[in-house]
Amino acid sequence: MIELNCENVRFSAMAIRDGEKPELLPAQIEAHLLECANCRQEIEQLTHFASLLDLQQSRELTVVIWPGIEQQIRDQETASKRKVTWRYLFFFSLLLFAFRAIELLPGYSFGLWFNIVPALLIIFVFKYLRENPFKVNPVLKLEGDLHNERS
Repeated sequence: MIELNCENVRFSAMAIRDGEKPELLPAQIEAHLLECANCRQEIEQLTHFASLLDLQQSRELTVVIWPGIEQQIRDQETASKRKVTWRYLFFFSLLLFAFRAIELLPGYSFGLWFNIVPALLIIFVFKYLRENPFKVNPVLKLEGDLHNERS
């Protein structure tokens, strides 16, 4: 059985107001409300607030955005004619392996520039493949979205 306290009475009273099954019996709620002025005031405020919310209408999205997204996907697929195959990745991994093998030669100090070469190779590969791994697509927006139209 649920404990009869102010919080449970408020939840149960609002459940009754919303048409749901309360955890407490309506007689228990009424008996508590006769004794507790704080709960009566709180439930009156919650009921008033809920009635204000009931008057609000939610805006329905009438714009269908999937055809635009689908077209952009098709456009991107046809625009990128270079396909990443395992050969490109295999060549790149061999290049990095050779670089690391040279770096491990004893007695040679190659300096700072030699340590920057792997990062430059990775940048070159992403540039060659025309991919930015940190890219966020800013193109898609909903019609009538004022925030996106201003920027």
